[in-house]
Amino acid sequence: MRTPSRLLTSRLLALALMILLVTVLAIVSLLPQGSLLLTEGAEAGRPFRTIVAVLLAAGAVAICAALVVQVRSLMRQTRRVVAPRLSGREPLVRTECVEAALTARGWRSQQLPDVDAVAFHRHPWSRWAGVALHLGLLLVMLGMSSVLLTESRSEYTLREGDVLDASAQPTMRFQAQLAPGIALDDALVLNRVDPVYWSTGELRSLDSEFRDTESGQILRVSVNSVTRWSGARLFQSRVYGRVLDVRIASPELAETVYRIEIESVPILGMPAYRDLEIPGIPGEVRIRSIETETSTGIVPEVTVRVEEDGIAKGQGTLPPAGMVTVAGYDMTLEGYGYWQTIVLVRQHGAEALIAGTFIIMISSLALYFLPSATVYVVADADGHRLILAGSRLARAAFKPDVEALLKECG
Repeated sequence: MRTPSRLLTSRLLALALMILLVTVLAIVSLLPQGSLLLTEGAEAGRPFRTIVAVLLAAGAVAICAALVVQVRSLMRQTRRVVAPRLSGREPLVRTECVEAALTARGWRSQQLPDVDAVAFHRHPWSRWAGVALHLGLLLVMLGMSSVLLTESRSEYTLREGDVLDASAQPTMRFQAQLAPGIALDDALVLNRVDPVYWSTGELRSLDSEFRDTESGQILRVSVNSVTRWSGARLFQSRVYGRVLDVRIASPELAETVYRIEIESVPILGMPAYRDLEIPGIPGEVRIRSIETETSTGIVPEVTVRVEEDGIAKGQGTLPPAGMVTVAGYDMTLEGYGYWQTIVLVRQHGAEALIAGTFIIMISSLALYFLPSATVYVVADADGHRLILAGSRLARAAFKPDVEALLKECG
């Protein structure tokens, strides 16, 4: 049975904690919104973040302990190379032949002190790749912990011409336990929203153009890209739609301009609907908007239908800047534009997360494709015997070379 100290420094424990962490993340990602771990309200996501934070902390402690033991072991090996004990079953070889063959293949020789033995090293630096791998895992864990504890995320629904500044009210806001408050020191004006469609009609890209009111700099925010501004990251959501300014008047109804927002369907030519109850108009007003591509660009084709108790009282298509009478009400499409959703994120630790992932990739390549191995030629009463030492992966990688060497020098 392992003692607590040996269990703490076990790499199997760190691996088990990592697997448990990935399992928890996978389970939570499949849970429906509003479930036990993802309850809505001020405490949103707190149980999930607490579990993940505990697992990250435990995994970081285990990796640190295993890392200390690994570094100490490698330092001892670096300071003093000791020949392994012979069992008498190792193959006999000619030392001069082995030295000439391995040196020609890039192996570095080392005469061991106090014994009649020579060590030949291949990729000796690669043995530190395991340390780098643990450091990468540690950076990933620290980065994830920092992101979980310091992330602030706000979503803003903006119309063309709206200003994103300290007075803007988010439609959704999340702030982690240790996250500082989001203070927008600068201001951005949404100049325009630019959806681009494929020839098949499906949405190809969605870009937003902002202007910094202080510097005049133009910022372009796109889906699947990150734009930095005012110490935060801006992300473009795929949720967007039309803003329609419709003037409605009748003898019984005061003339009023209604600003109507309709969420667009990301397919050109597909209708989007919005049902409204307008004071003074009995029943329900149904708005249909279809994105249509013309020589001047993409324009909405707006149709208004007035229903009362499920019975249509009138229907008409609003021409741009023209008037049409629907069920006795004069309706004019005075203008149109877009609205869109922008996500503003502030967090710490993303850089450590990226750096840790990069280190893990490089060290994994070194461990699997450039493993460190050592060939010992040790003297005994019968001659000189050859031993291949290293990890299981290294022994398997260099086994064909050693077998060819034995045929040549055995």
